[in-house]
Amino acid sequence: ATVSQRAITDLRNELYAHIMKQDYGFFETIKTGDIMEHVSADVTNVQELFSNNSFGLVGSIVTFIWVLTYLFIQDWLLALCISVTFPLLYFINRFFKRRLKVAYRAVRYASSQINQHLHVSLTSIGLIKNYANEQGEVQKFEALTADYDYHIGVAATLQSAYGPTLSMVDVIGTILVLAYGAPKVMNGTMTLGVVVSYMSYLVLLQRPMRSFSSIVNRV
Repeated sequence: ATVSQRAITDLRNELYAHIMKQDYGFFETIKTGDIMEHVSADVTNVQELFSNNSFGLVGSIVTFIWVLTYLFIQDWLLALCISVTFPLLYFINRFFKRRLKVAYRAVRYASSQINQHLHVSLTSIGLIKNYANEQGEVQKFEALTADYDYHIGVAATLQSAYGPTLSMVDVIGTILVLAYGAPKVMNGTMTLGVVVSYMSYLVLLQRPMRSFSSIVNRV
């Protein structure tokens, strides 16, 4: 937490210093709301990449490689059955990643529009009062927040569907292990303990895949 906070503080300071070095033409072509969004929200989002979960991905990858290698040595056919779920996880992640990227980009734009309206209205409050246009500004602000709410709703819907869809793949993996192991247990060529252990290994394999999907989504 300390390392990530220091990194983000440095990034924010460097970003602000970079903005201050720009010429006047730069500030005429970019909205103040966008600059505020960059320095505040965008930098905070970057901080999530420096979280403990992200650093733990290396250990998860090592675990994944070792467990999968062990499973192939023990029973390559069962390991192959389990591996079938990995491409499915990839395509699900790809499906949601594209849509989440579009959704959160829209959220970010809507947020910058709110910031821009706040900046303009508060710096021009004297003019607004002189023309008695308070209600007009309120209506504009309400329209902007309604647009932001809509895009947040779209992003939240996709995000809430993402986790359960990955969980469905976990269930498919468990079904494959049981479908392969149950007949072998019944005819005596495999013990129940081995099947249960493979289900435990399946969890160890799926956890890194989930972590990786989460980090890809964060990126």
